[in-house]
Amino acid sequence: MDLVQASEIPVDRRESVSGLTLATAAAGLMPTGAAAEGRRVALVIGNGAYRNVPTLLNPPNDAGDIAAALKRLGFSVRLVTNASFDEMRRGLIALGRDAAGADMATVYFAGHGMEINGENWLIPIDAELKRDTDAANEAISLQSVMLQVSNTTSLGPSISRSPRWPSRWDTVSLRPPSSSMSFQ
Repeated sequence: MDLVQASEIPVDRRESVSGLTLATAAAGLMPTGAAAEGRRVALVIGNGAYRNVPTLLNPPNDAGDIAAALKRLGFSVRLVTNASFDEMRRGLIALGRDAAGADMATVYFAGHGMEINGENWLIPIDAELKRDTDAANEAISLQSVMLQVSNTTSLGPSISRSPRWPSRWDTVSLRPPSSSMSFQ
């Protein structure tokens, strides 16, 4: 099993944050006035200090930039960097509680990720992943992330990954009432 490695190609952080802001606006999440109505919550994770695979320099910095941009957009942000499995799990549980009744919820992840049999996984820094079957006990499934943010009231979750992480998905959106995922 191979982890998808994020490249360490220098990327302009302002360009990355601007890209997220543009994507947020395109998804209809941009506040329309100075003080847009509704409660917005976000979990931003930037993992770079991996113990068992190559270290990534950019994800913690990218996560900090994204967290700052989301705060400027009116989100209540929980920022987690270099998170273990337990720290990611606790962050997701807290987000699920915060998302209950919120108008919008979003998750941003920068770090290693992988796909096994069509299921996407976010990799904590302490994962060993010696076999494909280890993912269920050592990584965070994208499906579990979607479940934690599915209780928003108007716009469903938007889950974004680092632009450096090559994958089949860039942004996953879920909007009631259809409850369908769209891969863009």
